Amino acid sequence: MTAIDDAIARGRAALLSLLTDACVVTHTPLQSDGRGGEIPGTPATITTVANVQRTIRAEEQELADRLGVVSPAIIRLPVGTVVTSADTIAVGGRTFQVVSPLVDSLQLTLKVLVKELT
Repeated sequence: MTAIDDAIARGRAALLSLLTDACVVTHTPLQSDGRGGEIPGTPATITTVANVQRTIRAEEQELADRLGVVSPAIIRLPVGTVVTSADTIAVGGRTFQVVSPLVDSLQLTLKVLVKELT
């Protein structure tokens, strides 16, 4: 393991310690419709940990504005969690619709732009 790999691993471990809320991700994979298109497949759920952030950075707010998301939030999940815009995340009795996974260069946690469902 290189020094950079070690630093990234330490950063991920530190951020994972901040993911203190249990959550359920409902992932709906796409499958072939047999005609060259895709249809929603059978939903699957996973239980993991998360952190909901109501305060978001300017570039995240800009993306939310372009996508027409009112009152956006960021949910951080462990790296490797699979989410798409067809998925929902339930945290603490609140349910959020995934708008877009956000990728950063170090990918210490998976950041997901979400909107709360009413």
